[in-house]
Amino acid sequence: MVSFAQSETYVQGVFGNSQTIYHQLVSTPGEISKLIDVDMPKLGNLDTCVRIIVSKRGNHYLYKIEDTNDLNSVSRIVYIDYSELLKVNKALKKIAKDVDYDCQTNPDYLENRYITEDGFRIGYYVKNGKADWFVKMGDKNYSVVRLSKDVIFENFTVAQKKIESLKRLFDDPY
Repeated sequence: MVSFAQSETYVQGVFGNSQTIYHQLVSTPGEISKLIDVDMPKLGNLDTCVRIIVSKRGNHYLYKIEDTNDLNSVSRIVYIDYSELLKVNKALKKIAKDVDYDCQTNPDYLENRYITEDGFRIGYYVKNGKADWFVKMGDKNYSVVRLSKDVIFENFTVAQKKIESLKRLFDDPY
């Protein structure tokens, strides 16, 4: 699952969930949670890290993407749960197979993207026979960040591998 947060608020997901997974994990009254961030390479001009949430309910691993360059001076944050990250990477491989064909059809506009349950979008659009890859932080009024296909694939693959190595370290330290 993906979560959006602005300060202490959250954005309602596309499918009507009233709380995001991140909000549920860090907002349980009377429970101690430890938040650990591991810095990751930038995704274009977006800051990224892996956030580990340690609580009595177990460890949770999320890929955090933050746009601190917003003109509103409010950063946009997306949290992609490990299980959702696996789905994103699988979807990226699948839609990448279509990009050459989609460019050759030379549509006026074509968009091929994956949308997480909370509205994070990743994919490409084709215009004038050329594909531009992008990420979009949410459904409304969030800017589209154009990136190269290689940068997107590399960052999301590296994030998955980093989480898998951290899971081995934190979940089974012996």
